[in-house]
Amino acid sequence: METNCNSQRIESLKRSTGMDGLAVQSIGRSGGLALLWRKSVNVTIQSYSHRHIDSSVQETSQSQIWRLAGDFNEILDHNEKKGGSFRPIWQMKDFKNALENNGLHDLGFSGEQFTWSNRQDPPNTVQERLDGRVPQTLGSVVFRKRW
Repeated sequence: METNCNSQRIESLKRSTGMDGLAVQSIGRSGGLALLWRKSVNVTIQSYSHRHIDSSVQETSQSQIWRLAGDFNEILDHNEKKGGSFRPIWQMKDFKNALENNGLHDLGFSGEQFTWSNRQDPPNTVQERLDGRVPQTLGSVVFRKRW
């Protein structure tokens, strides 16, 4: 998930929750990534940068429930964006396919329609629902499918 906080804060969160994980430092006010998991789960980090974390997960039980939370920086439909240039249909379709192929489901949203803004004055305002695949304030996309 995109954290918008420094890696020391994530390390503190790991210690306080007893979880394992990887924290990637934010660059100014942008980014910062974290991947956290229970210590009983076998996770191997394949690669990472300030824009991604690639990992493989060895499940220990078929009944585990996974939760993904964060800012995916992508939309599923044009109604999730107001202003600016149109997102290419192939790009939204690829994102939708990636979610579906991994058993992920859009849980909808509660509250404000858009979760990001470029903070420009009209007519240059752009707003998007980038992290809306999370329920209310906790932010979880749940799936039960094995990879």
